Amino acid sequence: MSFFPRFNSMFSSFLLIFFLSTAFARASGELSSNEPIEIGESGLYTLDSSGLIFPFIPYPQDSSAVYSVGAYPLTTEPLPLGERQEIVQSYCSMCHSTTVISLQPKFSGQTWRHEVEKMKRLGAQIPDDLIVHIIGYLEKNCSVNPERK
Repeated sequence: MSFFPRFNSMFSSFLLIFFLSTAFARASGELSSNEPIEIGESGLYTLDSSGLIFPFIPYPQDSSAVYSVGAYPLTTEPLPLGERQEIVQSYCSMCHSTTVISLQPKFSGQTWRHEVEKMKRLGAQIPDDLIVHIIGYLEKNCSVNPERK
């Protein structure tokens, strides 16, 4: 019987923290209004509340509307060959498969910088002196207009 009052208090605390942090993020401009943004040649995307980038697909206004999605990839794509590939492989694969990088749309260099900085904020254990190398690799090998040197 004593579990429920404690649970209720914990749940109330969680809700309060959640709503306050969401309100603060909205007020500080960290959360977007889910307006579509154009990223490279691949179309419209939007940022969700955590800062992740997703394809912008408007919600159907009619409850009987039907829409389809394309085929899911059946193979894993390796990282493009390039200088500093081993650094990207070692540090990015600590948290997620590098297929996540390979299957991304061709982002601009600025978007890749934003993504790497976001991963660092989310807890990626990347030494500060290697961030520039990871961003350089992504800009050179995974961008809309890769800089081939």
